[in-house]
Amino acid sequence: MNTRATQIAAPHLRHGPGAPATVPRFAHKIKTRFLYCPPLRTNAQAALSTAQMRRASSYSNTRRSTSRPPWASAAPMPRAEDLDSERLATLVSLNHFEAALRYHGHLVAASVPIPPDRVYAKAALAALERSSQPDRINVFSTWFRLVPDADPSLDLRPIRAALLETGTPATNLSLIARFAVLAAEKGYSQRVWPDVLQLLITHSTLAFATRLMVEHEFAAVSYVLKAGSGREPEVRGRLRDQSVRACIKADWPEAAAALLLTAEGLYVPTRLHGAVIAMLEERGAPMEKLDQLRVARDASARYRRFEGRIALPGDLLMQLREVRTAIRARILDKYLDVPDFLVAYDKMKPNQRVLQILKSRALMRSDETARSWLNAEFFLLRHKNHGNRSLTLFVSNFTLEGFSSDAQALITGIADMRHVGPVSPRVPKPMVLPSHLQCGSSTRTSMPPIVSRLKHSSRAGHVRY
Repeated sequence: MNTRATQIAAPHLRHGPGAPATVPRFAHKIKTRFLYCPPLRTNAQAALSTAQMRRASSYSNTRRSTSRPPWASAAPMPRAEDLDSERLATLVSLNHFEAALRYHGHLVAASVPIPPDRVYAKAALAALERSSQPDRINVFSTWFRLVPDADPSLDLRPIRAALLETGTPATNLSLIARFAVLAAEKGYSQRVWPDVLQLLITHSTLAFATRLMVEHEFAAVSYVLKAGSGREPEVRGRLRDQSVRACIKADWPEAAAALLLTAEGLYVPTRLHGAVIAMLEERGAPMEKLDQLRVARDASARYRRFEGRIALPGDLLMQLREVRTAIRARILDKYLDVPDFLVAYDKMKPNQRVLQILKSRALMRSDETARSWLNAEFFLLRHKNHGNRSLTLFVSNFTLEGFSSDAQALITGIADMRHVGPVSPRVPKPMVLPSHLQCGSSTRTSMPPIVSRLKHSSRAGHVRY
């Protein structure tokens, strides 16, 4: 063993007062079978294993290499108190996207919240333009998730053009699918989905298109539930309608039938059911599937007739469903014996005729039951002004003794929300007769009623008896 070479090549192995304080000047030029270990200067270098140090020795054997060793790019982790989310937005606005991506990793590792900002759409667009980046889908998703929800001032046209109008659409389908789902989760479904559907019809396969349709619908519904607008059935029905139309246009009747059969509780136009049934009949589909589609068509028509035509805002529709259940259980089924009064209402455009029928049947009963037609009017009248009038009559004239506590709280809560209260009883005005009709008057200037009607009749020559 060459002790002298070891002491020169690895001076940190020498002990005693004669140990040099620094590395010899030409130590890197000495050829020896022992590894030259440079003095550790950073924590990143100290963490290197023996195998990494052996690979790094090739940089300083006989000739100084111009390339950097693996540990040279390792930067110390910034402290959590030094991290700021505003700096991330500043880096993106200055087009320092790589530095911003590294800084984003530090923020996520330190659990620092990042508020949404429109500037991150710029970074998402830059990730799309770098086609050589192997993980550009993940980078694009990282930046687009930081975009604010449903911002009308956010311009998505550059991103949409980069995905749908640039390059080969067949190679960008996975990225387009990710963009469609992320946009639906952010509340931009109506601005993105129609163009994506058109692209799926022309460039996608059946399996890929149907899977994306379902994923997009779930993403859009998740945004609606997060927003708390109560429009989940409406949004699902609209998206299912668009998906079925796209399948019919692309000549995919099997996929359209599957979407229609799983649309329970949603309104889809019955003409779409008829179009799919006709396409399947031409291709010799089994009668069992055709019967299932006919049943789904009838169910969609009933849903449209009962639920879809009620125009009430937000959660009030769901509340009135519970009120309807309580009313029918308490009064309509018990006294009026008209369990199908909603069907009769939907068959008639004006609702006054149905109310007259209910009122006439109620008047045949006792006085307490005669006021039950107000409940039907309270639910049947849909518009705001008529609804307030009906609710005023209901609160003023009907008792809530027969309802459960939940139903009572529900009805009173709706009344408070619409600022409706009981009507104060009217005080009859004293009747004042004209002077010629008062007692003691000897003159009579007014004509008899029959003569007055004949004189002021709008029909000349026609006398009504």
